[in-house]
Amino acid sequence: MKNYLIVLLSALGFVSCTTEVDITGEWKNIPVVYSIIDQADSVHYVRINRVFSGNQSAYDMAIIPDSLLYDDTLDVKIHVFDKNNIRLKTITFTKEMRDKDSINQYGEVIFATDKHHVYASREEIPEEKGYSYNLVVKLNKDKQVEATMQSIVGFNQTNPPRGGRYDISQVILGATFRLPTAVHGAQMNMYVHYYEFYNDNRPYVRKTIMFPFNKVLHTTNDELTMGMKTFLIKSKFKEEIQNDPEVSYRFLGKVDFEYFIADIPFSEHLWLRNNTIVGETSPLTNIKGGYGLFACRKNFIYKGHKPTIPKSYKAFNDDPDLRLLKFPKPLVYQQHGIDTLP
Repeated sequence: MKNYLIVLLSALGFVSCTTEVDITGEWKNIPVVYSIIDQADSVHYVRINRVFSGNQSAYDMAIIPDSLLYDDTLDVKIHVFDKNNIRLKTITFTKEMRDKDSINQYGEVIFATDKHHVYASREEIPEEKGYSYNLVVKLNKDKQVEATMQSIVGFNQTNPPRGGRYDISQVILGATFRLPTAVHGAQMNMYVHYYEFYNDNRPYVRKTIMFPFNKVLHTTNDELTMGMKTFLIKSKFKEEIQNDPEVSYRFLGKVDFEYFIADIPFSEHLWLRNNTIVGETSPLTNIKGGYGLFACRKNFIYKGHKPTIPKSYKAFNDDPDLRLLKFPKPLVYQQHGIDTLP
């Protein structure tokens, strides 16, 4: 029975393997390219490795730099096109060396650490609705690989709107949002802030409790909602806050909503497939002429949503356990000017 091996090494540390290359066959120049772009990043990276094969242990071959890396400096560019397919800009990436980029969580070397490098650019990548991005990697005068992705512009949190208030007296607390067409997956974290005031007139301290939400996939609906039952939110407050005789009052504060969104290829890679060293799943790729991934992801944070007055304040004070944790009546919020605090 023939043995087969491909090793795909990504820029984010995800590794996928499959059984698709005949090691007894003729060697082929097959690159593995990974680049996950967020236009807001100050530095953009493209990682380029190559498929290796042989009749030794994969682990033995993987620690040899020539098995993984191209010695030559490659021509790596991203071309930016507008919605009319007119090229607006060409971004050139340069080779940058990296140290010890292939050590696992136990400190063990899995892949070669010598000659390790990435291709990087600090140029701004313009983005507008309808823009597309074409990655081109020239391996030599006769061979190149490329991939295309779409911009994911148009994310919008509709409720609560910017500057709007949240209501923790309701059964569910969360956010409603619209995803851009090219987005396939989203994840949200909610940060609920509160203030602690002390008996000795020290300045107050703002503290935060984070509530992570499950990932959701884009559907045909115009809007998606992520929410959590408010009794669970109150329960987490009770779990995380300890009675402190030095605290005179605690006040419910602002809420921030943080989003991570990804286009279809990256969502598929991150959330719908197993990222294992060895597996039967074929490698996910949108690289023409090679393997790998060229995709887009973004991070948004909608800050500063204030609680409703007096309903949210009263909802915490009405809970006997939270009342024991020094969350007071709405009138005390007003006396301390809580609604004006950052």
